[in-house]
Amino acid sequence: MSKVLLSFCIPTYNRPERIYKILKQLVNLKTNEIEIVIVDDNPSSKKTEEVVNKFIDSRISYFRNKENLGMDGNLLMGVKKAKGDFIFLLMDDDDVAKENIYWILDFIKNNKDLAHICGNIGDKRPNFNKIYFKYPRENRYFSRGLKSLGEFLFYYPHGSGIILKKSALNLNIAKNYIGFLYMQQALIAQTLVA
Repeated sequence: MSKVLLSFCIPTYNRPERIYKILKQLVNLKTNEIEIVIVDDNPSSKKTEEVVNKFIDSRISYFRNKENLGMDGNLLMGVKKAKGDFIFLLMDDDDVAKENIYWILDFIKNNKDLAHICGNIGDKRPNFNKIYFKYPRENRYFSRGLKSLGEFLFYYPHGSGIILKKSALNLNIAKNYIGFLYMQQALIAQTLVA
């Protein structure tokens, strides 16, 4: 099996229909360089697990928390379980532009100093496209400094579609921000500092 470059980390809670839709999008990707990590936050039923089990694909891992960790804790658990060099944060209510995934994999392989990739998920704010990396085929980078960090953290709090280098993350430190920031912001800040 190829080395896992990109882990899709999908925190969820009682949304089997959304997990089904996301898995339908991802399992058709013809690469073993990805994995799909689904972390179910102590759901009230086994419906999500049943949906996942319908997909016979070794790239899918399903974990069910024994206690409810909340959104931030659940997201961190997914990152912890991931084996890939890079983490693709994917909220369970978003879709994947799967045609971009092959480009993302190539970009990761060809940019050794890469710490994160940010994708535009359709925000219509006038300044949105000025700030963010928009994949595919448009290479834009943040400049160094606090201004870039502040713009990034406060204009892009959602975090779905963000790709982070796992080795740049310190999950023990990130745990300290549960309930204070969006967890995505804490993780993004770590990669920007890296």
